Amino acid sequence: ELVTSETEHFNIRRNTFEMDASFSALPNSTVKFGYIFDDVKREGRAFSNMADYTFRASIDTYGNQYVMLRGVYEITRRIGDGFSEASIEEGGAQGGLRFYDESDMTRDKGTAILSITPNDKMQLNLSYAGGKDVYSGEGHEFGLMNNKNYTYSAGLDIYPTDGVTLGGLYSYEQFKSNLK
Repeated sequence: ELVTSETEHFNIRRNTFEMDASFSALPNSTVKFGYIFDDVKREGRAFSNMADYTFRASIDTYGNQYVMLRGVYEITRRIGDGFSEASIEEGGAQGGLRFYDESDMTRDKGTAILSITPNDKMQLNLSYAGGKDVYSGEGHEFGLMNNKNYTYSAGLDIYPTDGVTLGGLYSYEQFKSNLK
């Protein structure tokens, strides 16, 4: 006897709007401001609608042809709408559970990148990125509540001849979650 089941139908619609403005009023520098709106509508998840609102500010500066420094700061606020506790409980989870990709969230993130080019045959890149996410929302008791993360990187690119590039990168990442 053949046993059949019907596949559940899901719809996903995603719209993203992004805009940036750059200003070069400072000597050897560019300041940028940006806004990103990421809107997701979907069926079959705890929140049917999720919207991320991101504001970004950055500065690129170079002292001369040998050194470039970039700094970026972003803050994101995610807000969910159309919550269904039943969709969580149907899967066998407790009603207070929220999944990290669909719970209300505030993110602060910063990045700094230093590029040093002592000559036309090599480039050294150093970077640091760090951020914190805090997950919240009415009834949110279980799941990922917050996290802090850091990344340090150092890379070296060497260009011995035209058409040949040798490079290496070392990165260290740390992720800590549910901190008190």
